[in-house]
Amino acid sequence: MSDNTLDMLQLLSEREMTKVLGIKYSMIRKMRIEDGLPFVSLGKKIMYRPRTVQKWLEEREAESSNKRCLNKVRRIY
Repeated sequence: MSDNTLDMLQLLSEREMTKVLGIKYSMIRKMRIEDGLPFVSLGKKIMYRPRTVQKWLEEREAESSNKRCLNKVRRIY
């Protein structure tokens, strides 16, 4: 298997993902339940693909940035 294939298969637990992101366990659960953070369910375990989470966060960052720009434009007019 290539390195890219292994990267795509890598799964982290919720606890491991909190360490990667530097956030509290309760925050990652909130993000999953309320905000749609993508996850994989393996039986009773909740797992995350780091690349998928990174892409999701980047999309949210872009949406947030666009909303801030629109709010600035609205204030000007």
